[in-house]
Amino acid sequence: MKSGRPVKWVEDRSEHMMAGGHACAQEFEAEAAVKNDGTVLGLRFKEYDDVGGSISTLTIHFTNKLNNLSNTYRTPSIAMEGYAVVTNKCPVIPNRGIGKPGMCYIWERMMDRVAQNLNMSPIEVRRKNLIQPSEMPYRTISGNIYDSGDYPGLLSTLLEKIDYDKLREEQKRERDKGRLIGIGIVIGVEPGGRNAARDMAIFPEMKEPPGSGGVNGATIKLEKNGTIALHLGSPNCGQAHETTTAQVAADILGTTPDQISTSIPFDSDLSPWGVAAANSGNNFHLYDIGAIHGAAKKLREKVIKLAAHLLNADAAELTIENGVVQVPGSATKKVTFAELGRVAYNNQHLIPDDMEAGLQATFYYTFPHAKPNIVPGADRLVRAQFTFSAGAHAAIVEVDKATGKVEILRYLIVGDNGTVINPDVVNGQVYGSAAHGIAVALGEGFIYSPEGQPLTVTYLDYGKCSTAETPKVEVIHRPSPSPFTSLGQKAAGEGAAIPSPAAIASAVEDALTPFGVKITDLPLTPEVVWRLANHNPDSVRRSY
Repeated sequence: MKSGRPVKWVEDRSEHMMAGGHACAQEFEAEAAVKNDGTVLGLRFKEYDDVGGSISTLTIHFTNKLNNLSNTYRTPSIAMEGYAVVTNKCPVIPNRGIGKPGMCYIWERMMDRVAQNLNMSPIEVRRKNLIQPSEMPYRTISGNIYDSGDYPGLLSTLLEKIDYDKLREEQKRERDKGRLIGIGIVIGVEPGGRNAARDMAIFPEMKEPPGSGGVNGATIKLEKNGTIALHLGSPNCGQAHETTTAQVAADILGTTPDQISTSIPFDSDLSPWGVAAANSGNNFHLYDIGAIHGAAKKLREKVIKLAAHLLNADAAELTIENGVVQVPGSATKKVTFAELGRVAYNNQHLIPDDMEAGLQATFYYTFPHAKPNIVPGADRLVRAQFTFSAGAHAAIVEVDKATGKVEILRYLIVGDNGTVINPDVVNGQVYGSAAHGIAVALGEGFIYSPEGQPLTVTYLDYGKCSTAETPKVEVIHRPSPSPFTSLGQKAAGEGAAIPSPAAIASAVEDALTPFGVKITDLPLTPEVVWRLANHNPDSVRRSY
């Protein structure tokens, strides 16, 4: 703007890693009150977040823990205390999951500790505390309402698919041969559909919410040539919004997805939008799909009304298939989308008197089950998010004592994302988020010198997993459709990144059981694991 001319900015990877946004380093102190039978009566934790030299997202990493504060457990009392500490490190920005992986980590590591202290199976302890399917919808102590889920079923299916008992026997045999095999079993929820008023629970001095719930819109138009144009209320950055929304609209409108074009990129001048118009908060499945569903239903009503008038037929009789509206069983009483388009935009004489011209519909979606607790009251309870997917993870690893290298032999996820609209799209989200969380556990991290100089300034230094280190992730769907959403759908974008760090930590600790090792820090780089396995606890703690 100052030069009055176009300006190109070019930076290399090292420059970016020295000045770009980093993920948040977090440290937790946690304790639990537990009965002798493994029932967790209360959880208390204190959190310190290193937010670097940035205050733009100062508290988000602990306020976001309200979203999955109870994880999958019905513990009656939880105390949470959080501090955001500004340092001279690089600025911190939100990363996939934003606080929720840390909350799951606290819970799942604690479940392992409870099992160890009571000499119980880690599976038995989890089963003892899981929310039951008969309790759904389940109201957590912080005000969230879990819409649906069968957490014991997810866990049982996971154990069956890996043949858990047989695997434990094999682990014993291999351990006798000197192989360090570890098994980590964890479970976690994935919240979706953000409530804009959530932070009021942490900051009661906010008398009025800057926003509440969520709003987003969509516009669908049947064009003159019979094709469908769809304008979304959110931007897309690779999650296949076009594919999923086209499927939903096509199913309602009785056409095929290839007849539907989605406007790219998102343009707020053309597309309806609201506070939930974003790629964050796992919002797409709730607000965008809800808006598309509502707009398509409105457009279908208009299409049927115009067709009924043109065919002199009862609207209730008409069906739509492959872009043709017809009276079933009649060879003549039918009209194509293209013919309807020509009438709607060209021929006022043929349009019903009580119908506007054109075939276009806009719908703004708001979550119809937001109350109670959409805005915190005196009790400070709040529905931080509105839908809750879940997943049970099994990580089977082998640790090389001589080098500290961790090899993932198998990684299996049994997930509940509600109604799966497109399996390829959902699986892609699961694969990507699992790879993300696994890399966080095994290598990703920024190291600073004592003087505050960042030392990890290339991908090789930083420890990002390549395809060589990332395992094949097996995914099994065991959906519990949501009773609250348009199609029973739930979130998928962040899910596998939430439990996977805990799964890896649990598996590596299990592998190192002969050495009495307790995993407390991530990432588990080869050096860190080597020091633990060789009784050298002064491992390098990486700030990341």
